[in-house]
Amino acid sequence: GSAGCNKFSSSYTLEKGKINLGNAAVTKMYCTFMHIETKFLKALAEVDTYRYDGDELLLLDENKNVILKGKK
Repeated sequence: GSAGCNKFSSSYTLEKGKINLGNAAVTKMYCTFMHIETKFLKALAEVDTYRYDGDELLLLDENKNVILKGKK
């Protein structure tokens, strides 16, 4: 995927509503908005579960707080 400036990839497994993301491999280009990209990648590492709400994919942390959203 794209983190904004850099590309990343990760393995994942799905089991009973849980998603386990492996360590991400990330390219290392410098961008002026690195702070946003860093926050995104940190949030991605905190994902514990997922659910769909209509056409949105919601990624939640272990406390069931939505930390990332995506559209189909």
